[in-house]
Amino acid sequence: MSAGYSDDIETYLVMSGTWTFSFYAGNFMGPTVGGFLVDGVGFRKATTLYLSIYAAMAAVDAIDIAYKAAMKDKMKKAAGEWERME
Repeated sequence: MSAGYSDDIETYLVMSGTWTFSFYAGNFMGPTVGGFLVDGVGFRKATTLYLSIYAAMAAVDAIDIAYKAAMKDKMKKAAGEWERME
């Protein structure tokens, strides 16, 4: 709702439909693509690729969490300076 969407049943239906579709599409596509990948390049290379993808995702998440924490601290500091100026 903070992004400007209305707080009504249509918004909740769209969000629920999007979440459900993503869940079931992932349940179908994950094993299918994974099976073709293992058959195509072999178990060892596919496992290395999966590990690389997970490591990259973990690094991006860690950077995002650190950035948000730094920005939160910066905003608190700026708010404190603003209150002192008044």
